[in-house]
Amino acid sequence: MFSLLIIEDELDYRDSLIELIGQDCNVSSAESFCEASALINVSNPFDAILLDKHLPDSEGVELIPLIRQKSVDTIIFVHSAYNQNPPLSIDDPRIISLDKLGNITDLKRNIFDYIKRLNGKV
Repeated sequence: MFSLLIIEDELDYRDSLIELIGQDCNVSSAESFCEASALINVSNPFDAILLDKHLPDSEGVELIPLIRQKSVDTIIFVHSAYNQNPPLSIDDPRIISLDKLGNITDLKRNIFDYIKRLNGKV
């Protein structure tokens, strides 16, 4: 079973993700940049991280260097409801942009498909 860190500031959305995705993997969560960075520093590397692009205390993408210091293998799913923003311009096949506006069941399927394809885990 793989490990997933969900970094999401919207409580209801985060709880829905944890309930749905947590049935099939080990889930940890954080609601802010500060909480996420502390968790990333003290935890074993996560197999995947679902990272909200916009957090109340910083831009979520600013966590990417810290995540990469911990593990180059962690798959990072950057998701945002602000789909009018340009896509991420990061040349890293293990960083994937996902739209937050869709159905969370589809989001779960996309996450699991990418993890299976990149890591062979699920």
